[in-house]
Amino acid sequence: FGDLRGVWIPNAIMMLAFGASCTLLPPGYGHMVFLTYPLLAGPPLGLNAMAPELLPKLIPGDVQGTYQTARAFVCHLTLAVFSWPWNQVFLRSRGLAYPWDGAPLFVGLAVLAVTLWLTARRLRDDPRDALRSGQALAAFRSTGYARGPWYRYHSGSAAACAGAEPESPNPDRCSAAAPARGAPPVQGPRPVLPDPESGKAEAPPEGGRPQCEEAVEVDAEPRGPGEHCNGV
Repeated sequence: FGDLRGVWIPNAIMMLAFGASCTLLPPGYGHMVFLTYPLLAGPPLGLNAMAPELLPKLIPGDVQGTYQTARAFVCHLTLAVFSWPWNQVFLRSRGLAYPWDGAPLFVGLAVLAVTLWLTARRLRDDPRDALRSGQALAAFRSTGYARGPWYRYHSGSAAACAGAEPESPNPDRCSAAAPARGAPPVQGPRPVLPDPESGKAEAPPEGGRPQCEEAVEVDAEPRGPGEHCNGV
């Protein structure tokens, strides 16, 4: 079915049904929540946990960190801002007569209805076929962001930095991301090997292989492939 038809729309419909059941539940029937919660709240809450994972499928891995950081920022900013008006709606309506004492639920139902309407409008752009054919990133690659300097700056990969424009936000980052063409490879630190007699760690000399302190006789007994100086 795809994410929109299989996750987003069923999630919104079942959440609308759950919110309506909570809103229309008359006083004295609170025990009905033991039926409505498992039937109407459990499935949409499970789908709600999977719904945000559609967008990461459409974004390449080299900017996943940027996307996840931005999404977390927007989510927490929304929670911080809208908690205040939501709290005021609850405080102003809790003393009203039934059913207006459930005004926060009415507001939530209105938001869910708008969400369902917007999701239904985007069904023509469902990326289901693109995901099946392995072209999930084609739409991203065609955006101005992906073809501009900011994508190269955020990704920092050698492939994205290839052909970086001079007006890049940070051209030094692209120059430091990959070695210059024709430059020798960067060698890491030499390994530290333990001495077989003292047990102390000693770094091998320049050249990469440890040298024997004592000369080995020519007619010495042949050694195995894993034996070196002092029988090590």
